[in-house]
Amino acid sequence: MYCHIEELHNIPTNTLGESKKILVDSYTWSNNGQTGKTYTYRMSNERYERPINKAYSISLCKDETYSLCVIHYYDLVDYDLEDCIGESKIDSITKQTNISSDEIWSIIKSEVRPLQERILNEYQQTEEYLARKHHQEVLKEYRRAKEDFQKEYGIAASEYDRCYNVFGELMNSEYLNQLNQILEERINLKKNSKKYRKYAYQENFNNYYNSSSNSSEFNDDEREMLGKFYKILAKKYHPDSNPDMDTTSEILLINKLKKSWRV
Repeated sequence: MYCHIEELHNIPTNTLGESKKILVDSYTWSNNGQTGKTYTYRMSNERYERPINKAYSISLCKDETYSLCVIHYYDLVDYDLEDCIGESKIDSITKQTNISSDEIWSIIKSEVRPLQERILNEYQQTEEYLARKHHQEVLKEYRRAKEDFQKEYGIAASEYDRCYNVFGELMNSEYLNQLNQILEERINLKKNSKKYRKYAYQENFNNYYNSSSNSSEFNDDEREMLGKFYKILAKKYHPDSNPDMDTTSEILLINKLKKSWRV
């Protein structure tokens, strides 16, 4: 058995390019008589154009030809190969040929991986790639800053968003000053005082409760179940299953969950 790839032309993409900018956003809120503003971010509606109208018809050949899928040029940029080829297709060919799914995947990858690597190398020369890389770096720094803020002040990381925007620019100096005063009072508490011991116990309890409730670790059985969830979602929102709908956002979120779940 071997894998055959046929290049198709004049096939427009149904995926959108990277947003050109990260924009600062905000919303006001009210809770128990207290009002405030939280700063968030959103991606701009203006996106990079994707001018390459190529696609690739992937099939397997033995005694007969087994059609797998048509993968667009930009699908090989945005998605893992396993997300582009339905598992049901592999299972069907396995039953018809008595060739294991692992061997079939090996045959496919030996041919498609070099193509995907060439396309990724081409994509990395584009303005869209540079913008995507910049956005990833900005958001990575933003998450790091929130983690540092949580550790320094001993409060929820979301409180960072009341003080700073996604670019780390100070937006609410008054609230930050309040937090600094509270932090200074906490540092000045005498560790041998009854008040401090009670405070330290409550802080340790809260930290333990929060770290336990926010744990992202899963056992093997749970990870196996999450893997099944991932495959169902990836199949449901794959572009081939939604020809009249842009599912880019859904697929990107599903891939984030895949990394978070470690499946």
